[in-house]
Amino acid sequence: MWQGLRLLQEQDINTGKCQTYCYEEHGSYTPLAVIVKQPAGYRYYWHHCDINSAPLDVTNAQGNTVWSGKYERFGFVRSSPLSFYSDPDRKMESFEQNLRYAGQYFDNETGLHFNTFRFYDPQIGRFIMPDPIGLLGGINLYQYAPNPLAWVDPLGLDRFPSWMDTTQGYQRQHLIPYSLRNHPIFVQSGMSINGASNMMRLPVAKGIDPNPDLGLHRGWTKEHAIYNEMMKSKLDALERVANKEKWDYRRIQSEVLNLQHEARKGFKTGKLTCA
Repeated sequence: MWQGLRLLQEQDINTGKCQTYCYEEHGSYTPLAVIVKQPAGYRYYWHHCDINSAPLDVTNAQGNTVWSGKYERFGFVRSSPLSFYSDPDRKMESFEQNLRYAGQYFDNETGLHFNTFRFYDPQIGRFIMPDPIGLLGGINLYQYAPNPLAWVDPLGLDRFPSWMDTTQGYQRQHLIPYSLRNHPIFVQSGMSINGASNMMRLPVAKGIDPNPDLGLHRGWTKEHAIYNEMMKSKLDALERVANKEKWDYRRIQSEVLNLQHEARKGFKTGKLTCA
C-alpha cells in the first residue's frame, strides 16, 4: 500500500503479518518507525537513519538493535546482521528491514532496489533502465546522483540536495535548470547547481502560498520548457561577454549570482512561472 509515492504498508496474505511505516513528516522519505501487526499483537520498531534517509539501525521497543546495515559507496548493504535480543533468555528476535536509500526498497530476488519509477543496482551505482524524462535529467541516463552522500533521488527521476526537504504543496526548483549544470559559464563559476542560491520552493497551485503572485511549478510543463530555454539564452549571452572581456571566475560568479537573483525576483513577482 502506498501513500502517494511513499511505501506505507506491507501485508503478508499467508501469515497475516502487516507492517506500517511512519515517516518523519509529511513528504519526507526518512523512516521514523514501523508498526508490525501479527496475530499475537503489535510490535513497534524504530529506524535510525543517516542524513540521506538511509536506515543504519533498527531497534525494538526495549532499545535493543534487531537490524544493522553496513553500507558500501552506492548503497549496497554488505551485511545486515541480527543482534541478540538482550534479555536473560538471550532470545533471537528476527526483523526484516528492506528500506535502503531514500525511496528505495530492496528486492531480495534480484538484489536490486526498487526506486519508484526505476530499478537501481547498488553494486554499480546505476539505474538499470534509462531516465524516463530523457536528457532533462542530464546526459547520463543511468546515473543515480553525482554524489550519493549529498544527493537523493527518491523517485528515480531527478536529483535534489539532501539539505532541502520537501514541503506539502510545493516543489523544488533549480533557478538555473539542472539540465544546464554543465553549461560552460556555470562550470567556470565554480558554483553548485544544488547550492542555496540556486534553489527555490514554488507552489503547485495558486492559493497555497501567502504570496498570490508567486510563480508555480508542477513537474515538466510547456512553461518549464520555455523557462529552460530562456535561462540557456541568458547563460549563452553571459558566456559570450565573458569570453570577449576575459572575465575571471570571480566576475563570472558575480554575474551568475545576479542571474539567480533576477530569476528569484521574477518568480516572486509572478513575472516567471513554470506551470
